[in-house]
Amino acid sequence: MPNDAEANEAISNLNESSLKGRNIRVNEAKPKEERPAPRPRY
Repeated sequence: MPNDAEANEAISNLNESSLKGRNIRVNEAKPKEERPAPRPRY
């Protein structure tokens, strides 16, 4: 989106709207959190 105001308007217009008979939830994307490295399996 070009600016935050347009993004917030789009989120508010689409949040809880119906898509193919189901309500959808629209959130702002957030960066993934860093996760610890997986433990080795023996």
